[in-house]
Amino acid sequence: MMLPLPVRIFVKWRFNCQTPEQSVIKAKQLLAEYASISQSMTEEQFHQVVTVPQSRGINENMNQWSLAHIMTHNSSVHELLHHNIFQLGTLQPVNFITRKQVHEKVLPNFNQEQPKKIDVIADFEQSIQNFIKLIEQDLKGFNLKQTATAPHMLFGSLTAHQWCGMYVFHLKVHLKQARAIQRKLVG
Repeated sequence: MMLPLPVRIFVKWRFNCQTPEQSVIKAKQLLAEYASISQSMTEEQFHQVVTVPQSRGINENMNQWSLAHIMTHNSSVHELLHHNIFQLGTLQPVNFITRKQVHEKVLPNFNQEQPKKIDVIADFEQSIQNFIKLIEQDLKGFNLKQTATAPHMLFGSLTAHQWCGMYVFHLKVHLKQARAIQRKLVG
């Protein structure tokens, strides 16, 4: 479900206002906030499923999560975003996947055995470090505003530059949910 055109235009403008380097700085700050939240929780609390605020346009199944689910989801989404940014940034064709395929890749498997907290956190941190390396090293000197685009299911076609903004935006959306979990479980 694509968002209305005025919303898409505004979001793309906002993504354009933040440079990839600013996205890296913000990603580092958000990583620290997620780390603080996860450190405040026991292993049991980290895996406890609670009702979290739902965002517009988001799958209705994405409001009954644990912090482990949120961080696992972010790690999976980061992999897709990293791929899009790299492919677009290096002027390679992007392999498009359907919304259904995206959900299959990024929604946590609630039926599988829960990984240990330390492993979920390590994967999450590594996914952000991969983004930082992508921007600071792999794509250094590339003009990410002047790339082809790849479609986003809510916001429409985005350049590599805009996908960097999307990366941070996505972390912020789920940080609100992570904070809600922390308030409910830790106080």
